[in-house]
Formats: sequence, C-alpha cells, structure tokens
Amino acid sequence: MNEFIGKSLDHYELLGILGKGGMGAVYEAKDHKLGRKVALKLLLNQELASKGLSEEGQRLQDEAKAASKLQLAHLVHVLDSGYSEELGPYIIYELLPGPSLKVFLEKNGPLAEEAMERLIRPLLQTLQALHEAGIVHRDVKPENLLAGPDGIFALADLGLAFFEGRQAHTKTGFVLGSPGYLAPEVFSMGISPGPKQDCYSAAVVITEALSGKRLFARARAADTVKEQFSWQPEVGKLSSMGVPDWAAQELVRALQQKPNDRPAADELL
Repeated sequence: MNEFIGKSLDHYELLGILGKGGMGAVYEAKDHKLGRKVALKLLLNQELASKGLSEEGQRLQDEAKAASKLQLAHLVHVLDSGYSEELGPYIIYELLPGPSLKVFLEKNGPLAEEAMERLIRPLLQTLQALHEAGIVHRDVKPENLLAGPDGIFALADLGLAFFEGRQAHTKTGFVLGSPGYLAPEVFSMGISPGPKQDCYSAAVVITEALSGKRLFARARAADTVKEQFSWQPEVGKLSSMGVPDWAAQELVRALQQKPNDRPAADELL
C-alpha cells in the first residue's frame, strides 16, 4: 500500500501509512482545503475496491454512516467520506496523536491508577452507546484504542461492526475479528452478533491494560481459540497476572463463557 503515498483523493493527499487492519489501510493525509492533517481509510483489496460497492465497500459505507451519526465523545470521529475512481471508497477520520493502547502498553507497561479515567470508563460508555444504537463493534482490541490530546483512549474502527436491522455482509462461516480478543461464541455457527461479545472483548482488553500481559497469546491463532474455550475465569488467575483486586471480580463476570452470564457494558466496573 506504500505505492499510494503521494497520491491525492479530491483535496486529500496521502502522506504515509499509519496502520493496516483486516479490511482496510489507514493513512495520514493532508486536507489541503482546510489545511489540517487527517486519517484516511482505504480498502486493502484494490481489485474489489475498483469494482464499486462490493461487500467490503458496503461495509466501509456502513462504517462511515454509523460513525458520522453517533459522534460520541470517545469514538474516533468521521469527518468526511467519498469515492475515488482509482482507489475506491474512503473515509476521513480525525487524526488523533496516539499512540494506540497496544503501543502504549509496550512502551510504558500497565495503566495502573489512571486506567479508570483514561480507558475503562470511556470504553464502556462508548460501547453502551453503540449497543443502544443497535451496533456491535466486534473488533475491540488494543490496536483500535487511540489516545487523544487529553490522554483518554478513544475507540476506533467500525469496519467490522454489526448493524441491527441491516443485512449482514459477512460470508457464512467466516469469522471477523482478532483471535484472543473475540468471545468464544463467535466461533460457533448460528449465533448472531450481540453486545455481550463486545463486553467480553472489553474485559480482555482491560485485563491487558491493568496487568500489561495478554490474556490469550498463543503463537498460532487456532491454539489461542482452543485456549479460550478451555479457560475458566477466576479471580486468583487474574490477580496472579497483576490485575488489582477491585477489578478482578468484575472482570471474571465479563469473561464468562456464556453470553447470558456476562454483564452489559454499563453494568461492568
């Protein structure tokens, strides 16, 4: 995707790549109309992008519409969207200074006492608002949490989200998301996406943020999934990782194997 650096889409010039996900690549771009830097998301598969409104293109449109309507305090804001004949559909997001939670933890270790204000409360409030709007994020992970100017982490990337009442764009039997952060039921056939999946993922992320250690991190994705199915949450296990006592009991509730045994986002911590 580096070959696109220097290209322009309308009044947006691609300056450099910021990251890649399962479906799209995000670039730093210059908005020459307003004289500011933004984040620009393109589809990774340019062959599909050039065909117009493919499944991936429809998903990108859904992402832009949903995020632009919500404008939540701790959801990365959509500023614009459009379509390029050469590069396909794109979304323009506000450019946060970062880093991602993943990079922050690698450099600084656990969030510790500032975790509640910088991550936990904003994340859970954002997920609750999404769920009330009929949206399941489906890809809550450290890479999708970006630090804003105030140091508070905002949730990014609705590219894999499920929208209640809309036709799904996912092929049957195809799992979306990142192993190690997905709820166990995601890998079972015939179960529709639900808010409790996000609550599980949020609990895994919060555990990592408080301990500085990944809860599920096998070398092979298949082994990671297998471990999740066999792992039973216990306060002692989380405490031994370094999770504070005040959080361990609540996180155990959210890490239950069965969705109905987990709390909603606004009932956790």
